[in-house]
Amino acid sequence: MKLPYQVVKILGRIAEAEALAINVPMVIAFSDENGHPLFFGCMDRALPASREIAVSKAYTASVLRMDTKTVGVLAQPGEALYGIQNSHDGKIILFGGGMPLTIGGDVVGGIGVSGGTVEEDETVAKPVTAAFDEMVKNANLLRKILPGKSVSPRSVDKLLNLLNKKLGEFDEENVGSHDALILAGAVIFASVG
Repeated sequence: MKLPYQVVKILGRIAEAEALAINVPMVIAFSDENGHPLFFGCMDRALPASREIAVSKAYTASVLRMDTKTVGVLAQPGEALYGIQNSHDGKIILFGGGMPLTIGGDVVGGIGVSGGTVEEDETVAKPVTAAFDEMVKNANLLRKILPGKSVSPRSVDKLLNLLNKKLGEFDEENVGSHDALILAGAVIFASVG
């Protein structure tokens, strides 16, 4: 299954909310299963170096099918991936903040977050992968009541507006209720899967 762009935009909002919650300006990037860029967001005052790092973290998580922190462990001298950072035109990252997005064990994309410490980057990325997993789980439930239905991007925007009214408005202080965003993503997955 492909990672729908509408879902990636929602995941970007969730990542932004997480970065705002810890008060660290971040760069947020998503890639498809082959490491190709799908989404890029740069918050005001994010470190300039974080632009390329976030994209490379998403790339690494997608093409190596594992989180970047694990890649770093496996790339140490004497380990199975020692030297891998010298391949792929230097786009392989060896520290945390990049995580794959999976459906049923298959990688469909990756997220890369950069701008804070490695721990802060992971603090932003982990809830996004958890939200993605919830979307997929809820989509499986929704497919039972929406078999064969298709949801257009315009319908998704209408759904988000309705959910905003019910669960809180999006603004710079409150980028959106995770519950509303997860539900919107689940509806999109249910309609395309």
